[in-house]
Amino acid sequence: IRSSIQHNVILVTGAGGSIGSEICRQILDYGPKSVLLIENSEHALYKIYEELREISAAQNLSVTIVPAIASVSDEWRMKQLIY
Repeated sequence: IRSSIQHNVILVTGAGGSIGSEICRQILDYGPKSVLLIENSEHALYKIYEELREISAAQNLSVTIVPAIASVSDEWRMKQLIY
């Protein structure tokens, strides 16, 4: 898993949900370059974004965390975020 995550950009859909947020927390342990958080709930996105920023700061991690309001069913928005 580490070789797939370390120094790479990782995109997590449903980042604010119970499973997505736990995946985000665990991803930080593997040293990604950045984590792109995709969520359609502004409140849930804000909560996980702030939590990950706090974890990153407390552990002195060099990771960019990018929050994005989007639905994976919106092809135009997903292309905008990925490319």
